[in-house]
Amino acid sequence: MNATHHSAVAGEILKLVKLNNDSFQAEENADAEQMARLLADGFTILRPGDLKQGKVVTSTEFLQGLAARGRLVEDICIRLFGEVAVITSLLSTHGEQAGLFWNTKVCVKQANGEWLIRDWRVNRIS
Repeated sequence: MNATHHSAVAGEILKLVKLNNDSFQAEENADAEQMARLLADGFTILRPGDLKQGKVVTSTEFLQGLAARGRLVEDICIRLFGEVAVITSLLSTHGEQAGLFWNTKVCVKQANGEWLIRDWRVNRIS
């Protein structure tokens, strides 16, 4: 791997770190407008409560239900696979829905070079 390749990969990783941070911040701020800009066409999210109901939530439903919960995001790992990236992170929440959650985001690189979230899975750990 040459220095140019490392630099390009590092640049993509930085974009994905920002996307991940921005998505958690938009969710925490219940900022549907900001969040909408981060989601790819066809976005879906599956959360623990959704599993009980047997449904996958679309972007429209997700954006309507944004709520601040007090979050701490740790153990972030980003894996690049060409035009697709997987971001995993551990999230702890406080308050009414307190718990520990494993988040997995599948992101796709757009034609303009921007990364957007295509799928988001949340699994309750405790």
